[in-house]
This record gives sequence, structure tokens and C-alpha cells, in this order.
Amino acid sequence: MSKTYRITAVAMMVAIMAIFAQIAIPIPISPVPLTLQTAGLIIAMVIFNWRESSLAMLVYILLGSVGVPVFSAGKAGLAVLAGPTGGYLYGFIAAALIGSSLLAHVRANTKHRLFKAYICVAFALAVMFCCGMLHFCLIMHVGLKEAFMLTILPYLPLDILKIAAFTPLAWKVKQSLHKQYPKIF
Repeated sequence: MSKTYRITAVAMMVAIMAIFAQIAIPIPISPVPLTLQTAGLIIAMVIFNWRESSLAMLVYILLGSVGVPVFSAGKAGLAVLAGPTGGYLYGFIAAALIGSSLLAHVRANTKHRLFKAYICVAFALAVMFCCGMLHFCLIMHVGLKEAFMLTILPYLPLDILKIAAFTPLAWKVKQSLHKQYPKIF
């Protein structure tokens, strides 16, 4: 895989994450807004390998941490990473790494690939949710049950819809890219 491809893939995913983060809807019961960032994460996991997807998430977080307004609703800085939503951002890296690694094995298997891809994506998002919830517990000094009620439960229905919509979409894009560029994808 060429260095130019890798840089381009990472830059593209960082841009998608930054754009999707700006679509943020505040939830009155939680400091965590509804965003499309998990959709960007799904796209990265399904289309790219673990290196590109996790590197894209890392670069996204580094850009935001140095002041580029790429986080939800145009936020930036280390305060966001240390705040109640910081765990989700760290969780993006873990989810991209785990999800892309699992999906690499799914693509190699010929039976029930899309169904297995749904499971891999759901598992990776569960990892991201756990990172976010645990960080929220530490920062806000609340128990796991309260953190679950505030940081996971309100978001599950929409994230299930994101998994249902973006996994097959990204899967088709991956297949199309593989047909055009078999040595790269």
C-alpha cells in the first residue's frame, strides 16, 4: 500500500469525522450530544484496515486537542478530552482498531459476510460506549448505572439505526473500491 494512499485515506476519514461531528443535537438529560461521529467511525472501520482507521481517529483527536474545532459543535482543546465526552473520543481509536481487525477476518470468510460485519461493528461500538461510560464515571463521579442511563441508553436506538444504515453502505463502497483498486483495497 502506497504512502500517498495511506495519507489520503487518513485525511479523508479525519475530514468525514470533523464534518459528522458538527451535526450535533444536545440532549437535555446528558452532556453527551447526539452526533454522526459514530457513522464516520463505522465507515472508517468497514472501508479501511486497522492502520488507516485507527490512525484517522488518532489524527482526528490530535487535531481537536491542539485547538482545531473538529469535535462536536465546533469544540476543541484538551478540556474536551478531559471532559465528560472525552472517553468516547478515546474509544474511537479502540473501536477502529478492534472493529477493522475483526472485519478483516469477516471479509476473508465467504459466508454471511454482511451479517458478521454488523456484529463486528456493533461490538466495536460497544467498546467505544464502554470507554465513554467509564470515562464519564471517573470525571462526573457517578456510578456505572447512572452513567449507563445518561451516556448509553439514550443513544442506543439511533446508533442501532446508524449500524443498520452505514454498515451496508460502507460495505458496498468497500466492494466497489476493491473492484476498481484490488491491490489497494
